[in-house]
Amino acid sequence: MLEIMRNQAQSWIAKVILGGIALSFGLWGIGDYFRGDHVSYVAEVDGKGITDTDFAQNYERQLNNYRALLGAQFSKKLVAQMGLKNTTLQTMINRQLMLDEASRMGLVSSDAALLAYVQSNPSFQEAGVFNPQRYQALTRNLGFRTTRDYENDARVNLMIDALQKTIVDSAQVSDEEIRAQFEREYAKRTIAAVMIDPQSLVKSITIDDAAARAWYDTHKQGYKSKLKVKVAAVEIDPKKIAQDQGMAMEKARDEAYNLSQDLDNALGMEDSLQAAAKSLGLSVHETDLMDSNQALADKLIGSDNLLRNQAFTAKPGDTINILELDDGRFVAIEVLQRVEPEILAFKDVAATVYEDARNQAAMDKANNIAKDLLAHASSASPDAIAQKGGYAKFLSKPVRRNGMGDDASWLTPSIVDAAFHTPNQHWAKQAIVTSHGLALVYVAKTMAGDDATFEKQKDAIRLEAAKAKGAVRFARWMATVRDRHDIVVHNKVLAQF
Repeated sequence: MLEIMRNQAQSWIAKVILGGIALSFGLWGIGDYFRGDHVSYVAEVDGKGITDTDFAQNYERQLNNYRALLGAQFSKKLVAQMGLKNTTLQTMINRQLMLDEASRMGLVSSDAALLAYVQSNPSFQEAGVFNPQRYQALTRNLGFRTTRDYENDARVNLMIDALQKTIVDSAQVSDEEIRAQFEREYAKRTIAAVMIDPQSLVKSITIDDAAARAWYDTHKQGYKSKLKVKVAAVEIDPKKIAQDQGMAMEKARDEAYNLSQDLDNALGMEDSLQAAAKSLGLSVHETDLMDSNQALADKLIGSDNLLRNQAFTAKPGDTINILELDDGRFVAIEVLQRVEPEILAFKDVAATVYEDARNQAAMDKANNIAKDLLAHASSASPDAIAQKGGYAKFLSKPVRRNGMGDDASWLTPSIVDAAFHTPNQHWAKQAIVTSHGLALVYVAKTMAGDDATFEKQKDAIRLEAAKAKGAVRFARWMATVRDRHDIVVHNKVLAQF
């Protein structure tokens, strides 16, 4: 049963979560969460308040959405960096404004439209047919107390969607715009590049002791010992449980999940992973001090990137989290010791310092050569520049802006982008850094998209261009609507969440 729930969480539930995010986050659920005698407003629109209760419900819903989507990678710090709190509030404000505008324009959602919307949602279907039991279960999982609560919310979404569609669909695209978009996507260019390889200049560079010391003093932060950690870990592996106890895998997964919950409870009562594991009879894997390379060789920590990330980001004394891995294992990691990187003495890194300083000097020299060549290259061909300096020259096949047409390793996206911002038979203004060296980019030939391809693609291009133009029009309309209303955000109340 637990396995079924986990599978569903990664399939149809996840799809509905994504759908909910796409519907401007929504105003899910009406309940008593955080409700009290005193009502505070997070924001006001024309004097009409958005209560802390409503915001708490919406914000908690978004946190749960991202927990489900990100799994073990979820953290409050991450969503804070994403600005989820403010995004949720601004979405609620926009939603209220759009609802008011839709009502003012007389837009309504009929019962027939609502019924079609609900019954056509693949998440509520089984074998392509609407399933009432699935519908009730899923809406409860999403936090609605009743299907009527969900339907009331969906009715509002339909009104807002109708308003947005009306504005977006009003955008018109001319034939000239379609042709211009086609040319941006389907025009081709033949690109030449002259490569200046800094490595070919290294032998001509001399770094004395004073220069090496100066480089080291300026770049000390780049010469540190590696971070090292010593960790204890407990692994709960359903495959091992199935093998040791002769269980079917589905039952073993349930047993592993139950054990992980028992371990989580034990961690709340014990002061270490060792003690919590001992109380449940679980074995503990303990490493020696290791750096990131040595961790790769560890049979447990080296088995998954998520485990290595946890081992090298956590600190002694941090709360111990139980990670669920993609292969079904549950692993708890406690950092026992952490040795931070320290700047290494010059004598210990001298060889690397000399090499780094020499390579940078070679790159600087290559840059100066590239600037000088470009300053005098207006009438020079790629062949002439390559032959004069003994540099490698490359020539592409006709290639589109997206890189289609030639998959040569030297033809990087940066080179292609530079070429499509450069006129025919001209040099790009700046050299492009690539793994082959500094590339001087020249547009050898330009080719317009052919008419036959245009006829095949123009309808699709018209549709995409209209969508893009409509999205811009809607964003401008939304900004205009906001300007017409008095919007006040109470940051002190918002900061409490």
